[in-house]
Amino acid sequence: MPKKVYRVFCTFSVPVLAIAAPEARATTVIEAFQVSPDSDAGIGQTRVVVEGNRQRYTRVKTQTVSLWIRMKGHPPARSRGHQGSQMKIASFVYDFGEPDEPRIYRVDLPYQPPKNGSFDTVLFCNGKLNALSGNARVDFLRNGGTYTVRNAYDGELRSSWLVADRPGIGFEDPPTVQTWENSVEIIAQIKCAPLNRNAGATRTNPEGNARRTNPDRSPSGNPGSRRTNPPPTVKPLSLTAAPANIEQVGRWRCPSTVRLRGRVDVRRAFNGKAIFVGAQWLSTPSDLAFGGEGGRYIVASYPLDWQIGGLTSSTNSAPRKQLSFTFNVSDADGELQRSKRRNMTVTCQRNG
Repeated sequence: MPKKVYRVFCTFSVPVLAIAAPEARATTVIEAFQVSPDSDAGIGQTRVVVEGNRQRYTRVKTQTVSLWIRMKGHPPARSRGHQGSQMKIASFVYDFGEPDEPRIYRVDLPYQPPKNGSFDTVLFCNGKLNALSGNARVDFLRNGGTYTVRNAYDGELRSSWLVADRPGIGFEDPPTVQTWENSVEIIAQIKCAPLNRNAGATRTNPEGNARRTNPDRSPSGNPGSRRTNPPPTVKPLSLTAAPANIEQVGRWRCPSTVRLRGRVDVRRAFNGKAIFVGAQWLSTPSDLAFGGEGGRYIVASYPLDWQIGGLTSSTNSAPRKQLSFTFNVSDADGELQRSKRRNMTVTCQRNG
């Protein structure tokens, strides 16, 4: 009798470890580059100006160093919201919006010595002057000199995001704030201003003898009085800002623009540009060309976005915006000559 063969099938449960998928794309969350000067686009030269008396440099004229930065970036994978992006230079911090497509920002940095405070610009200009002699020194006293300093300022970039944890078994932790870092090198010009435009000049006295001009003697010939520098070509600016173009936004009536009006007056011939600067906004530059003493008004409109989704019927307090505008006038070389700032609060009004 044949033997019976029995087959037994057993089922085993094997745990499977979920492996997180690789990132869908490898992108730079935040990066920035310094923008080259372009007077037509209102982009100037990052510059530090050093002044002095007739024989040596003694002080830094620049109070605000202007930087033009092109910022761009992308949200990281699994992002759940932007938590802030900024650039830090020493103790100065500038907050950017969410990094996205390339966008140019003007950053006004209160003056601080380049290279984290280790670069003495006054000592630098005196060193350039002291290295010269003869006609070369005279030319420097008359005309000054301009020098390029690489990595004058180091901008530390940070972008923080709320990021969800990777999906899968064992990865159920809540979203966390993560920060990406980068840096941007800022190149600056150090301009050693002319110290004595009359250096080396000679004139003939009544006896016919040529003698060196005394730059401290007044044009009247009175040795007891000193010649004074002429007043600045550009007079102090004026700037007004007023809400305009009221529109219906939900249950509120809100201005859609701020009308900016700046006044430029000059004492003598002047060529340059005027521009309005707001938060993450630059107006179209206006050309200035005065053949002599005169003045003119410059106008521009700043658009307001009230983010309609946030102005619902449940909003009880009037929506408002704190705004700050600056009106700048620069010369043909892009050097800032005058600046005027105005702060304002714009508030919506309830219907009825």
